[in-house]
Amino acid sequence: MPKPITLSRYAPVALASAFVLVSACDTQPTPQAPAKEPRTETVVVTLPVLDRAELLAAIDRAASAYASGQVAERENLSGRRFLIRQPMGCQAPLAAGSAAPQGVGVLMKIENAPDLKLTLSPADWTKSLERPEGAGGWEAAEGFWLAWPWLRTDVCPQPPLSADEPVVEGDAVEPSLETSAPSMSHTAGLASVFEVDGSRLKRRMGRAYEYTLRGDGKTPPVKDQGGYRLVMEGRIAAFSDGRSIRCHAANADQRPACVAAVHLERVAFETSGGQQLSEWRGG
Repeated sequence: MPKPITLSRYAPVALASAFVLVSACDTQPTPQAPAKEPRTETVVVTLPVLDRAELLAAIDRAASAYASGQVAERENLSGRRFLIRQPMGCQAPLAAGSAAPQGVGVLMKIENAPDLKLTLSPADWTKSLERPEGAGGWEAAEGFWLAWPWLRTDVCPQPPLSADEPVVEGDAVEPSLETSAPSMSHTAGLASVFEVDGSRLKRRMGRAYEYTLRGDGKTPPVKDQGGYRLVMEGRIAAFSDGRSIRCHAANADQRPACVAAVHLERVAFETSGGQQLSEWRGG
């Protein structure tokens, strides 16, 4: 007869311990995946393109600071893109063979032909920028005046509203940053600057931008009643002090003439309606 199996008094404890061990193994936490590092995104802020009104406003602030003997605050204009449209050829065409003012776009007659031409001859401002407070480091500077700087739009100036107001027409004055006589029309401009040892392919070297408006046989072309538009596009540069606008005046009673240093990339002629007639890129 088989003997009965007797359990040790420690058996329940052993069984309980084994159960605890098994349970502990079953309840161990599963390893967590490493936390992902937060993604850092680079936000590129694109500043709006400067237009005629905004650039003229910056020039006005620089002129005010210069006239009051203050140092104009830097406006971080360097590197900003600009696109300026300004009126040209608003009056009757200049006589054929007459000397066109430098740095100003004009409409002229052509000798021995009924045709007209739009022309813009860059002014040579290289010597004007050789002062210690000037550009420094520029090999050449070609200048362009912003016509009618009191206008913030690109339309031709209109005649006085009242017929009783006198209309004063002065002779064309060759632009100069250092003229002794005040010139209300030549007080804001762009200096297209070229670095020392830089490429000369973009320089005009005295060559004018010109476009011929051809007539029909002996009939002259019909002039755009709204005038024409000169388009200048590029990036704002900086002078040696880091500022982009420089001013000069011969005396305290003269409005300062201020110019902005630029890298000019495109010049174009357009009709008053925006139709492009001709363009030049890179010189």
